[in-house]
Amino acid sequence: MDPITQKLVPGAAGFIPNHYVDEVFSVDTWFGQGTGTSLTPRDKKITNGIDMARHGGMVWSMQRAVTGVHGSDCYKTISDTDIGVQKRFFATSSDGAMGTQADAMQSFDSDGWTMGTNMFMNEGMNDNSNSSSNLAYTFRKQPGFFDMVTFTTGDVGGKNNYRRINHSLECKPGFWIMKNQTNNGDYYVYHKVQGRSQYAKMNEGGAFSGDSDFWGYTDPTTTDFGVNESAPWWSANSTYSVWMWADGDDADAKLFGKDKDSEIVKQVVVNGQNVLTDIGWEPQMILVLKDGGDSHWFDYLRGFGGETEFGMTSGFYAADLTSNTYQHENVNQAIGANVKGWFNGTFSGQQYCLAIRRPDAKVGRWVGSKNECIHLYQGQSPEAHTFDLHTFIDSSGNQTGFGVQDMEFSMRRYDSGSYNPTFMTTNRLMSGSSNGQGGRDTGVSYGYSRWYLGMNEDSYIMANPVQLRNIRYDLNSEMYDPTQGASNTYGSYIPQYSFGNDSSFKNTDSVFYMFKRKSGFFDMIKYRGVGAFAHGGGIDDTPHALGVKPDLAIIKTLDNQTAYGSYGNWWAVWSRAAGDAGVHDMDFNTAWINNSIIGTRYRMWDSSGLGPGAETFRLGMNWSNYSGMNYIMYLFANCEGVFHTGLYTGAGEGTPVDVTEIGFSPRVIMLRNISSTGAWWVWDSKRGFSSDNDPYLRWNAPARQVSDTDYVDPLPNGFQLTNTAPGVNMKLNVSGEKVLYLAFA
Repeated sequence: MDPITQKLVPGAAGFIPNHYVDEVFSVDTWFGQGTGTSLTPRDKKITNGIDMARHGGMVWSMQRAVTGVHGSDCYKTISDTDIGVQKRFFATSSDGAMGTQADAMQSFDSDGWTMGTNMFMNEGMNDNSNSSSNLAYTFRKQPGFFDMVTFTTGDVGGKNNYRRINHSLECKPGFWIMKNQTNNGDYYVYHKVQGRSQYAKMNEGGAFSGDSDFWGYTDPTTTDFGVNESAPWWSANSTYSVWMWADGDDADAKLFGKDKDSEIVKQVVVNGQNVLTDIGWEPQMILVLKDGGDSHWFDYLRGFGGETEFGMTSGFYAADLTSNTYQHENVNQAIGANVKGWFNGTFSGQQYCLAIRRPDAKVGRWVGSKNECIHLYQGQSPEAHTFDLHTFIDSSGNQTGFGVQDMEFSMRRYDSGSYNPTFMTTNRLMSGSSNGQGGRDTGVSYGYSRWYLGMNEDSYIMANPVQLRNIRYDLNSEMYDPTQGASNTYGSYIPQYSFGNDSSFKNTDSVFYMFKRKSGFFDMIKYRGVGAFAHGGGIDDTPHALGVKPDLAIIKTLDNQTAYGSYGNWWAVWSRAAGDAGVHDMDFNTAWINNSIIGTRYRMWDSSGLGPGAETFRLGMNWSNYSGMNYIMYLFANCEGVFHTGLYTGAGEGTPVDVTEIGFSPRVIMLRNISSTGAWWVWDSKRGFSSDNDPYLRWNAPARQVSDTDYVDPLPNGFQLTNTAPGVNMKLNVSGEKVLYLAFA
């Protein structure tokens, strides 16, 4: 849990609640299940934990792709709690007035909202062959983030060029969109950088035009903003909607997170191409108004680009939707989010941007339970069908609530007589973009991770582009698979004909360990050696968002690093516990994943001897920060009830060793001797982990699992090395030697 969680009882004198970005913003995707479906219910319930019923807010929904009988135009619409249910602005690419439609938004709920069967927002048969693929951004009203205002104009004779409109942001607004409800009218945009005398039309593109005092004669304040009723937006006897976002640079907007001192929204102008926009944190959503061009929407769920600094691995681009057109989703923009902001490798000229922060250690809810951030799954690859990972609905049809993973270790085709298995890893930062046409069917090769790295080898991305599709990440709502039946609903999955899921490997088993980035447990960053983030050598600190000091780090080059010979492309593991115990200097790596040797180590961090800190680390000018090389880094922290890593000391073969400081009975155990050579041993509860014989795999060896041994048993607060655990020959229980363990709940 968050180590400084608010202790005061709500309602007590002086109690001020914490606010988190998780509570006020969400990105959601789903497949349409509206018009024409025989399923019940036809309405689509989106559960994202946002209390729209109490607080109010706006939903901007966009069709990513459309198939079937209703044409190919992809519509974008706005619904909000001010205009109410069964109403919508349609489409945002036109200037049409608000409309009433019985099958539009059905309810704003305490945990999200429910969309109707509307063919323009929730279209189709709820399958991949005849449905729309949909996206929605949910913005909840909250001081310091988002507010909505409505106001009404009068007759021509009553115009007020100095009119002020009250708002409830409690800080200065930095960006807003104004739209006539009653009559046709453009979507007029204010951006703080352009100021009161400039406006853009979001339904026509991002070009700003000058009109003296368009937004009034004085600047917006913490309580109101101005409109000039002689400006071109004005229409007599009309009601207007205004959707506005806080100016994140205003001190009064910095009220989010555990310390109540951070902002979650920014408005900036980006000038030129191949630039890094440093806003101090990683966004989960970016709106780019290209000056003279379209309004482009990007987000983490559908996939940012793989290039997060200039010169990094390119070719996999961000999923892009334009709200001022009827175009389907495309993958053609090099917009890559990173720990400081985002990299723009596509747009030239000026871009007027709105960014929403991801739930990091300062503004996101900290991990509270294992189910929030760890998901295990074991299954079989069905022939010519998708491989359901059950990240949303389990095999009994129950909602797991896990949603979309950020990273996974996977073990495909284990225990097969014709194939020696290999552990692999894939993740969002490494994989690049989502999809080009909504991933609407199995014939679309976009929408999936096309990179993986084998963990028993020294492969690197540039040498191993995966041409077959791998895991699909960009779904956080259940969908229907017509090839398997309505009960097989799932979030992320592996499509047919992808790696390990084609006819050659039908009915073979796989196991997956899936993780979410969560403060206090797990974070990951992607960086370029001696680049914008990782200067090293004590020159600068590289930020991370774990929120506490990491206890374990796994680092891998994504390019061919020849400067260090065969070690340059190896998987390096660093353990704080090993440094504290004096097994090695704190600044050097503890072991390698893909090789059993232990004597050769390289510098990970600078020479301070402290290791990475709670917010930043300093990389050494060595293996982990070689100039021009690209890296992925996974950071784990000991987290009560979720994860624990440490060391035990062998007692000698035949003598059990109890490891009881973990605090829970683990579902996954990984062991590695770090005093001498040794394998990585892996047990998990999905394949069997009890007091009887349990199958193990070796992380660093493509060998079949062994199922007839009983080397490790679970305990209520840890695990036990049994009296049959091997000593000198296999290095699990050698007297006096240290063994690193990783225990996941």
